[in-house]
This record gives sequence, structure tokens and C-alpha cells, in this order.
Amino acid sequence: MEQSTLGDFKTRLHMLLTFHCHLATLTSENMEPGAMETVARETKDVATESRIVLLRNLLWNLYNYYGQFLETVKAELGKLRGPIEKELKVFSSAMSIVMFMV
Repeated sequence: MEQSTLGDFKTRLHMLLTFHCHLATLTSENMEPGAMETVARETKDVATESRIVLLRNLLWNLYNYYGQFLETVKAELGKLRGPIEKELKVFSSAMSIVMFMV
């Protein structure tokens, strides 16, 4: 998250939430009895439910921590986008005049 570009921020934030939600479906309170062992067997991993819960909680905390910066990132993107859009409109107008003259 810290090394991502401003344009990637929202997508990466959403990925944190997605991974959190996926892990939330793997905990015993959301599964039938014995399903947790099946998940561990299928992934060939010895991860316990407590590790999954720990990771799920970590992802939730990261999502909430970085989520507080989302509005600031959106505002900064808007400020950076403004001059580019203005220059693009000027260029587009100039090109349409040139095309009209040809």
C-alpha cells in the first residue's frame, strides 16, 4: 500500500477487503463441522483456524487504517487530474481546428 501509486490505492484497498472477506468465510463460525480440516487438506497447508482468524483480523485492521486516507487520495488525484484534463481539452480543440483546415 505504501509503495503503490495514487491510482492504484483504491484498487489495493479493495483487495485488502476482498482477502479479509475470503478469510472470513474460512472460519468455523461460517463453515460446517469438519470443513476447516478439508480446507487445510486441500491447500496442503497446516494453518490452523487461529492463524486464519489472526490474518483475517490483521487484514481488517489494515483495510481500516489505509481506508482513512482514501478521501485524501481522491482529492489529490482530482488536483493532479485537473491540469492534465485542461491541457487535453486545449490540445483536442487545436487538433480539431487543424483537421477542419485540412
